[in-house]
Amino acid sequence: MISNPDFASLSAYTRPGSLRLRIELSDEAGERFGEVTGGNIGRRLAMLIDGRVVSAPVIRDRLGPRAIADIPLDASVPLLQEEAERLAAAINEADSGSQFPPGRR
Repeated sequence: MISNPDFASLSAYTRPGSLRLRIELSDEAGERFGEVTGGNIGRRLAMLIDGRVVSAPVIRDRLGPRAIADIPLDASVPLLQEEAERLAAAINEADSGSQFPPGRR
């Protein structure tokens, strides 16, 4: 539904227990995202990073081109926090150059 070229901006940071993504989509992708989320309220939406499902929250409302996603991390697995910090750094580094290398989202 949404892939690398659809992102106008993406930044990330970690908080204890979660990875927060600030997402801005292109106008076209934002419209598609709104249609899909609006038509699937109450269902789960899988969020994938590097081809791996990292979260599947329940859609509560139609979402637009700008969103903030909090991805909870399992506190019993400290490596997840380290991986989230690495991922946040990679996303922010890639966004500073306005080009996202494949697999960074």
